[in-house]
Amino acid sequence: MNEVKIKDEFIKLGQAMKLAGMVGSGVEAKIVIEDGVTSVGGYAFDGCSKLTSITIPDSVISIGYYAFYGCSSLTSITIPNSVTSIGDRAFRDCSNLTSITI
Repeated sequence: MNEVKIKDEFIKLGQAMKLAGMVGSGVEAKIVIEDGVTSVGGYAFDGCSKLTSITIPDSVISIGYYAFYGCSSLTSITIPNSVTSIGDRAFRDCSNLTSITI
């Protein structure tokens, strides 16, 4: 499994995983958002169906609308206390997401 470290400028693009060729390629990935990133933008990981795990640092204060839309392989996520805003449908169609820890 690949581990991809994502910096702020890539999250702002919103489609970093698609650009990296990890959507639809069958590659499983674990995402680590680097400390210092303050926001996971809308549609940031949209359609990343092979995303299995994500680490969100304490520096993140907001998760945008549809941020993890369609991440059907994601099974659990821990949202740090620093997050004060989660956009509409941030986890829509995450059909295997069974555990959210806040």
